Amino acid sequence: MIVLKRMKEMGVEAEVRATNVSLVDKAVPPGSPSSPRKALVILLSAVLGLTGAIGVAFFLEYLDDTLKTPEEVERYLRLPSLAFVPDIHGVRNGNHRDQLDPVTARLKSTALLAPPESPPLEKSGRDGLRNRWALASAQEAYRTIRSQVLLSRAGEPPHTVLVTSAVPEEGKSITAVNTAITFAHKGRRVLLVDADLRRARCHELLQRDGRQGLSEVLTGQLELDDVLTATEIPNLFLLSAGAVPPDPPELLGSSKMNELLKELEARYEHVIIDSAPVMPISDSIVLSKHVDGVIVVVGRATSKQLVKRACTRISDAGARLLGVVLNRVSAYHASYYPYNGYYQYYNPPRDRSNGTDEHARIVFD
Repeated sequence: MIVLKRMKEMGVEAEVRATNVSLVDKAVPPGSPSSPRKALVILLSAVLGLTGAIGVAFFLEYLDDTLKTPEEVERYLRLPSLAFVPDIHGVRNGNHRDQLDPVTARLKSTALLAPPESPPLEKSGRDGLRNRWALASAQEAYRTIRSQVLLSRAGEPPHTVLVTSAVPEEGKSITAVNTAITFAHKGRRVLLVDADLRRARCHELLQRDGRQGLSEVLTGQLELDDVLTATEIPNLFLLSAGAVPPDPPELLGSSKMNELLKELEARYEHVIIDSAPVMPISDSIVLSKHVDGVIVVVGRATSKQLVKRACTRISDAGARLLGVVLNRVSAYHASYYPYNGYYQYYNPPRDRSNGTDEHARIVFD
């Protein structure tokens, strides 16, 4: 029996496979999971996100083909940057962005801007200060244009200045009107000529009758004195566009127009001319030959290549480019952050000795 039992045990052991596994130590559960490694994932995500954001920003900047700073104007166009005008339309109430704040709304309803310090500030705080500062900086920008024009030529400043743009809706009419107003503030006799015979706006901005004007004078229907109009601004007069002629370039490039400009130079110290955009039509090109200088107004959405072609067309016509005005720049741009000190700098007190105030008014579109 013993021998038989032993033989059975040996048969069972022979069927069991040999192994070299041995128990070294008892297994202990880990204190944290081996995957995912959250800290590493968060760090890599932050690095990749930052890198991607920077790449997208540079790509969007590459796609943005507009002029944003005076330095870009001077570098790309090789022309002086005359001024940097903030966009008054962008001045909004921070809590109700669908409405203008009370100060700006009141100014817009009157069409002519009163001094920024005159109306009571119904909304205080950062938004109210920003709004009033933007209005004051716009006035300062138009005075800068005046100073640049006065210093643009040796001997004496240009008498006739043409204001135009590359394409419509750039704010050239507003720029022409406000530039004329700033010249009038200096006590100079100024005439604003609306030579945009297709879409005249100056008479609307100055709230004057525009049914008769330059077209009637050039065609011999009326005399110059019959269409000249005084405005509410002292020393500022208006020659509106009048009726729309069938061939505006023919009238603006005629010898009659040249003779008229010479007569106006003899009567007024400065003649500011609002003209049509350069690229769609040739009105400004033919008129630019008869003036002392041309100002090109550039909006924030206009391609710089388009602006360059417009400036080239003007230069090829033999006209002299005085410089470029960057218009409707966002009032919330970093360079326009409304510190109180900046507002006081751009908003000096009135000269009470003679009752004058150069902040008197500018046109609000």
